[in-house]
Amino acid sequence: MKGYARKVRRVLVVVMAANLAIAAGKIVIGSLANSLAVVADGLHSGVDALANAVALLILRYSTRPADEDHPYGHSKYETMAAFALSALLLLTAFELGRQAVGRIAHPETTTVSALTLGVMVVTVAVNVAVAWSERRAGRRYASDVLLADAAQTRADVFVSLAVLAGLALHRLEIPGLDPILDPLLALGVSLFIAYAAYAVFRDVLPILTDRIAFDPGQIAALVRQVPGVRSVHDIRSRGPAREAYVQMHLVVDPADVEGAHAIADEVERRLAESLGVKETFVHIEPHDDASGPPGTRG
Repeated sequence: MKGYARKVRRVLVVVMAANLAIAAGKIVIGSLANSLAVVADGLHSGVDALANAVALLILRYSTRPADEDHPYGHSKYETMAAFALSALLLLTAFELGRQAVGRIAHPETTTVSALTLGVMVVTVAVNVAVAWSERRAGRRYASDVLLADAAQTRADVFVSLAVLAGLALHRLEIPGLDPILDPLLALGVSLFIAYAAYAVFRDVLPILTDRIAFDPGQIAALVRQVPGVRSVHDIRSRGPAREAYVQMHLVVDPADVEGAHAIADEVERRLAESLGVKETFVHIEPHDDASGPPGTRG
């Protein structure tokens, strides 16, 4: 677990540094151009950097081993951090949307220079690299917080591309559209951020509410392949993929305790190897005492 925490922290530190640099560049260049869209995009990156800092703090607690007060470990702290990220994103989306609507009602002059476009192109390139590497690391380490943050960074890429395209159109000075183009882009940014918040919330809610981690039929199929297993029922699972717990009632042939124990050990080994289950709880039943059909949830 310490190795996992160290790897995830290393990724988060690099991503946080990149987000801070991107946010600073966008906010400075957006302020010089009086572009609410660019400043909004910069604030989005700033929220990402703040979220990285929060994740680093939470990760310190989520990787602690199980103890008497937390027998299932502390992994949900990480899931809660991802939940907090979605709340930060939603708050940012609301504030940006409010400012954009005000700017549409009262348009202001925006000056888009070649420097403004250049900075936006560079930040898009950096965001693409960060999103790709963070998503890859999140999958490799099965990290909720990295995957959640990568989703935000991918949203940044599309938002920045939209802002960049809008800035290019702004330089064309289209009559009627030019005064409200920048706040319209800012409003679009706020909608992208709101969707990113929803996507993160959608992913972490099943874990926080203890939705099943694996299909009982999938577990039953693996368990039935173990020699000596007659059937399995009352299968339950919970937790994120990296920290999943499974429990079941196992119907076996052997009458001796040692033989039944060996079968249970083999079931645990195969589930850990095939699905990455952290811990499996097995209730052994003799063949003539089965209390449910194979593969049921209980």
